[in-house]
Order: sequence, then structure tokens, then C-alpha cells
Amino acid sequence: MASVGRLALLETIVSLRAGLLAASQSDSIEERISRFCDSLSAWAKVPQAASHFYGRLILDALFALAECIEDDSRLGDMQRLAIELSLWQAACKLGLAELDDGRSAFILTRQRRLQHALESKTTAPVVKLLFRWLSLLNTRPGKKLVLPGVFESDASAIVAGLMDLGLPRRARAICMKFHVPFDPIMRWTIEHRPESEEISRTKGLLERLAGPPEPLPYSAMICIPSLQRVLAAPLDALPIVINSNGILIFD
Repeated sequence: MASVGRLALLETIVSLRAGLLAASQSDSIEERISRFCDSLSAWAKVPQAASHFYGRLILDALFALAECIEDDSRLGDMQRLAIELSLWQAACKLGLAELDDGRSAFILTRQRRLQHALESKTTAPVVKLLFRWLSLLNTRPGKKLVLPGVFESDASAIVAGLMDLGLPRRARAICMKFHVPFDPIMRWTIEHRPESEEISRTKGLLERLAGPPEPLPYSAMICIPSLQRVLAAPLDALPIVINSNGILIFD
């Protein structure tokens, strides 16, 4: 059994090393990104005793890869932003940024700048709504039980986004969930727009979420299912629970 464990470890280290090598030498940016992701997956299986050493190697490779992505003229502006941001987000989720205190502040600042730049270039209403949803789901320090409280700004942004997409009844449901005041125009729109039209618009929105029209970063992609559940749920039973840990979406 011990020999099997050593063999598995050897395979993991070889995979990690091979991924880093290919990520630094391939002429194809797609191949470099793919092999870097392979090395990330392999690093997650490395024993804790060796994770710090190999984690720093992966961080070095990520900085080099981010530079290549930024300089690659074959990628569009939004592609560059979304790809680099996704890599930093994935690295942070795995705890890589914590391995180097000297670079962790830069990584966090870089993520904020990339996120801001990407959101400023977004034109598709469905992607704007998704970014607002991502912001609403962010963890908030301190007590969160008083509504609308710390959620008011983000919840109001979701309401505005739903109104822009022609979903006033869904917007009203969010207002009620977060105790956000109703806008008079919302009441008027609900009274003058058939419910069948909103149902049709909701179906179209769900379809666009299934295939977003613009590049998205990792953090936004993983939030799509929760937004889809909230959009598909009955208006009087939104799957949102607000507790002391923030917002919890359930099936």
C-alpha cells in the first residue's frame, strides 16, 4: 500500500511539473492556460508538507502567464480581462495567494482592477445583472439581520436590473425579500404589462444566462445557477435565505 501511495504522489508531482513546463514553453496561449490549469489540479492533491514549495512555483508561473495574457494581441480586451481575472480568482480560492504575503496584496488589488475594468466594458444587460448578483452574494462583515441594511445598495441594483429587463414582478419580489421600497413606476408597470409577457421575458433571460453573450470570470460563472434558480422560482417563494452569514440560496 505504501508503494501505491508513493507512486500516486510521483504521478501527481510529474503532472504538476509537466503542466508548469508546458505552461511556460508552449507557443499557444490556449495550451499554456490549459496546462497551467492541469498543474493547479495536480497541486491540490500534493501533501501539505510539499504544497508550500510547489505552490510558490505555481504562483511564479501564474505571474508569468498573466503577463503573456495581457500582451497577447490575439485576445480581445474582454477575453484578456476575464481569463486573467479567472486565474487569479481560482488561485485565491485554492489558497495560493496566502503562500506569499509579499504578493498577496498585489493579487487582491489586481483582481479588483480587473473586475472593475471588465464590468465597465460590459454592455449586455444579462451580464450586468449577473455582476450585480455576484455583488449581492458577497460576504459582509458584521450583523446582517436588519433589512435592508448592508444589502440595500446591491439589492436595489438587482431591482433596477430586473426592471431594465422588463421583469417588474420579479423586481417587486426582490424588494419584498430585502425590504427595499417600491418605486412608483414599478407598480404602474405591473398594472399595465401582462404577466404572460413577463413569463416570456423570464424564459428568454434564462436562455441567455445558459450561454452568456460576453466573456465571464470564474466568480461570475459559478453564480449563474443560483441566479437561474431565483429567476425560475415562484414569485412568492424565492429560494433566498438571509442569515448572519449572508445570503444562502437553496434548491
